Amino acid sequence: MPLITLETQFPENRVLDPENPRNQESSKPALKTNNLVVNVNDILTPQKVTWALESFQPYKAPGPDGIFPICIKSLPRQMIHLITTLFRLCLIAGYVPQGWRHTKVIFIPKPGKQNYYDPKSFRPISLTCFLRKTLERCIE
Repeated sequence: MPLITLETQFPENRVLDPENPRNQESSKPALKTNNLVVNVNDILTPQKVTWALESFQPYKAPGPDGIFPICIKSLPRQMIHLITTLFRLCLIAGYVPQGWRHTKVIFIPKPGKQNYYDPKSFRPISLTCFLRKTLERCIE
């Protein structure tokens, strides 16, 4: 897809150069001091994580990591406690893991357009990593 399509659909975004880290966000966790630490166990429970995982269709389109929901849903139940702990640590630190920040964008042609040379003739679909989507669903 041409760069003009990306610029048209996402005007505020910028293309990051993986070879030049100076143009990217810091990869250091931004630790926060607030009352979220006290309440994180109430916000994220194993039951809520299980609910969020089960709410996804098993073969929902994967993000850039290529992991389908069925892969996570098929893990042994003991893993729910590890995933819950990971999510809690993300909230406490105010940090989203670097790999979860990537998004795969697919452009779908809008029906009924006379000209598909115009970037606005496409609708972007953004696919993010399944674990990130699960965390987001837990804290909605």
